[in-house]
Amino acid sequence: LEDGPSLVYAKPVDVAPASPDFVPGSELVLMAIWDGGIEATDGNEVTDDEWTQYVLRGFDAIGNAVELTPFAIGDLNDNDNNHLLYFDEKIVPDTLFLPGGLVIDPRGDANTDTFVSVVRPSAVPEPGALALGAIAFFLAAWQVRRAG
Repeated sequence: LEDGPSLVYAKPVDVAPASPDFVPGSELVLMAIWDGGIEATDGNEVTDDEWTQYVLRGFDAIGNAVELTPFAIGDLNDNDNNHLLYFDEKIVPDTLFLPGGLVIDPRGDANTDTFVSVVRPSAVPEPGALALGAIAFFLAAWQVRRAG
């Protein structure tokens, strides 16, 4: 940790509306994980001075590159290395970035510019797509058998 804390993992998470972690207006929630405990440079929990500096880069529904900043943060005041970041737009996330000098680790080392690729859930075909694929396979097999 001599270089200070850095982001090591980020992934979208589902936060149900009934959950105490739900923030109205959330379209996308990311969990950002650091390589150790972090706090603001003044030794207190991060505030909007720090968390509004997060930048999420990704793509909108038609493939345009976009950048978002969170409108809210969660998972604070629990002395761990996680943050929940709330965004008011739904995008396909790509990378999460935080500029240097905003947070420190327990030794007092400040972060350098830090970014991490966002882990995206693996694509699972919808049941309808699976059914169409099965029908196409059986029709093709039937045609081969009929022609042979």
